[in-house]
Amino acid sequence: PSGALAWTSDVAVCTAAEDQQKPKITPDGAGGAIIVWYDHRNNTGYNSGFAVYAQRIDANGAPKWTQNGVPIATTDNPQNPFNEIIPDGAGGAIIVWQDYRSGAWQIYAQRINSAGAVQWVSNGIRVSTTAASYQYVARPVSDGAGGAIIAWKSSGGDLYAQRISGSGELQWGSEVPICVAVDSQEGLQMTTDGSGGAIITWEDCRAGSAIRDIYAQRVNASGTVQWTSDGVPVSTAAYSQYEPQIIPDGRGGAIITWYDYRNYNNTNSNGILQGVDTFAQRLNNDGEAQWITNGAAISTADLHQMYPKIASDNSGGAIILWEDQRTGSSVDLYAQGISISGKQ
Repeated sequence: PSGALAWTSDVAVCTAAEDQQKPKITPDGAGGAIIVWYDHRNNTGYNSGFAVYAQRIDANGAPKWTQNGVPIATTDNPQNPFNEIIPDGAGGAIIVWQDYRSGAWQIYAQRINSAGAVQWVSNGIRVSTTAASYQYVARPVSDGAGGAIIAWKSSGGDLYAQRISGSGELQWGSEVPICVAVDSQEGLQMTTDGSGGAIITWEDCRAGSAIRDIYAQRVNASGTVQWTSDGVPVSTAAYSQYEPQIIPDGRGGAIITWYDYRNYNNTNSNGILQGVDTFAQRLNNDGEAQWITNGAAISTADLHQMYPKIASDNSGGAIILWEDQRTGSSVDLYAQGISISGKQ
C-alpha cells in the first residue's frame, strides 16, 4: 500500500550466456510469478539454440526453480520469440509458442507445475495438428479446468482454435475453424466466456484487402462455435478499424475496444480535422451488440486517439486507456470508463 519496493534489490531471473528476450509473465497464485522468455544461450546457428525457458519467483523475489530457468523447448530447430503464458490454476502455468521443428511454423504448448517440473511430453505438444501451412500468433486462455483454449492464425489468413486438457490431451479432435472468410484475419485477441469456452476477436478484411472491420466469435468448451459462421460484426463502420482488445463482461459476453478511422479527415465542432478515434462495443453471450451499432465512442477528441488498452471495472463495464495526440505537440495518455449499459 505504501508504494515502497518489496525486495531489497533487483532479482536476476536469468543471466545465462548470450541473450534472453521477449519475456512474458503470469501470476503463480501465491504472490509470486512465472516468467517465460526466448533464450539464445546455446545459439550456434540458425537451426539451433533458439529455445524457450521459464522461471518462477516467489513473493519475496527468490527464484524457485533451476538457476537461469527450466527448459521448455530446446529442439534443434528454432522456437519463435512470441511466447504466451497463462496460469494453470494450480500454481503452475501453460506456455504456448511457435515452433519450426517440423519444417513449418506450428503451435506447441507445455504445462509446468509449481515445482518447475514439465507435465507434458518433453519439448511440448503440437497443438496445430492437421493444418499443413504455417501457423502464427497463438493466444491462450484458461479453460477453467487446468487446461487451455488456444487460438491462432494460419498462413492463409484464417483463424483456428484447439483445447488442450490439464493432462496434455487435445480435446476437439482436429482444430476448430473460427473464421475462414475471404481474405485475411489479423490482430487476433481472446478472452474467456466464463463457461469453459472463449470469445475471440480480430481485424477482418472480408470487405476488401484495404478495409479492416472488427469481428468476433465464441467457441464453447466442446469446440462448437456459438455465433454466426465466420463471426459476428462488431464494427463495420466506414474506412478501417484496428487492434481490438477484449475482456470478459462477467455475464458470458465481452467488451471489445479498438481504434477507428470512421471520422478521419472530418472537421469537428472546433474546426479541427479529426483523426483516429477510440470506440468500444459489448457483445452478450449470444453475440448480440449491446451498445450503439458499430460501437460507442470512447474518445473523439481532436486529432488522434489510438492503441487502446482495456481492463474490467468489476461491475460489467470497463476502463479504457489510450495514446492521445489532441494537443498536436505530444502523445499523452487518457482514460475513460464505460458502464455495462454503455454509459460513460
